[in-house]
Amino acid sequence: MNSKKTKKQLKRGFTVLELLIVITIIGILFSIFIFSYKDYKERARLAKTMEWAHSIKSYLGAYAAGIWTLGIIQVNVTPDYSGQESDCTVYGATLSKGVSENGLIFDGADYVNCGDKEIFKLPKGEKITLELWFNSSVSQSAALIAKRKSGSTDLYGMFLYPTTISFYFRGSDSSGVNNRTISGNYHDGKWHHLVASYNTSNGGLKAYLDGVEKLSGIFTVNTNIALEGYLDFGAQYETGSRFIGMLDEIRIYKETLPQVMVKKHYVEGLKRHQNLTKK
Repeated sequence: MNSKKTKKQLKRGFTVLELLIVITIIGILFSIFIFSYKDYKERARLAKTMEWAHSIKSYLGAYAAGIWTLGIIQVNVTPDYSGQESDCTVYGATLSKGVSENGLIFDGADYVNCGDKEIFKLPKGEKITLELWFNSSVSQSAALIAKRKSGSTDLYGMFLYPTTISFYFRGSDSSGVNNRTISGNYHDGKWHHLVASYNTSNGGLKAYLDGVEKLSGIFTVNTNIALEGYLDFGAQYETGSRFIGMLDEIRIYKETLPQVMVKKHYVEGLKRHQNLTKK
């Protein structure tokens, strides 16, 4: 009798033990699944960013001087996908939620430096387009993107001021595009798409905000522009005009971007990202 009871207890005990083992195995498998799922999502996100960057490059081919998705930082470097090998060094800015899954957030002390490569210079006779997304909720006077040597007059760039967005494609004699503006308060905590194209041959300028042409004119420049000085994001000549907010999807082309392409880039941004506020 006792022998039978003992066997039943053992049988019951083994059943509980087996159940615990099964639960443990399920827990391990579930943990592996969650980890793999997160890893898959990250790989998919990066693949999507890469695919988009390469599609932009294919539109403009050899005209791309730099394509920075600002979605990756590796050892303080954010990569360039244009094929020009113009990777940029990140000083303090961190990844955050942006237009293409990630963007860089700047706190007023941060900046990104891309060096003084030949392809960033703007000699008389060449064309250029600057394109980016920005988001700010702080009234400020700051550079979104700029190439300028400290103390020099000549520069190119786009700046955010309390009541305007300002554009510069200015020669050493102050000719060219010198503080031409789009009026408005864009420190509204919303994402905005900003593009400026300039042709140094004929002085033609066009600037677009959220896919709409806001500024155009002829502003003749007499000299070369920004043959010296670093290209910076969120600052000018590294230490000046630091930006507070977020920047994303910065691109430079050595060609003027047609309005249809500007609109296409803006609409693609809206289609891809639900966190943008449509205008």
